[in-house]
Amino acid sequence: MSKSSLRSFPGDRPESRSDFRAAFDRSPVATFLFDDATRACLEANKAAELLTAFSRAELLDRRIEDLHTREHRDRTLKYFQRFRHEPGFTYDDLKLETKDGRVVPVEVRGMNLGFDERKIILVYVCDITEERLLQCEVLFQNHKLTTLNALSSAIRNSMELHQILSGSLRVIMEASGSV
Repeated sequence: MSKSSLRSFPGDRPESRSDFRAAFDRSPVATFLFDDATRACLEANKAAELLTAFSRAELLDRRIEDLHTREHRDRTLKYFQRFRHEPGFTYDDLKLETKDGRVVPVEVRGMNLGFDERKIILVYVCDITEERLLQCEVLFQNHKLTTLNALSSAIRNSMELHQILSGSLRVIMEASGSV
């Protein structure tokens, strides 16, 4: 399959292709087009280059599983299969590996597109590093509040116990004639 075959469709005007390319590249979301049969990247925008640190030319030689860490590649393939049958299927439990070795948690949404006899998977990839950091912060703050609540409850209970014991001790002392 020729890499250039996706860049032109029958009846396309050159200006409409350049308009499409400009709009595709301006998208703030990393966007890829993958071949359904080979899983090879057919197209990638500027945001995809920024996210992965690969050039567009380097991305065109990669399959979708090549973008993920080694331990997540089997799951990536399983999810890619779901893109074929579930429009808008999303996953966010995998890590993307960049050219410079960084590991980025990502949310990936894909859908099956058809052009004539050719099937293409449109994939959007969003970096969710900040979301994960915020989730961790919320969980940490929740843990702190739970701990403070438990501590406060323990202090309250110990004060009530102290009052009960102190009142009991006074009754015993009075009954025995002690001060």
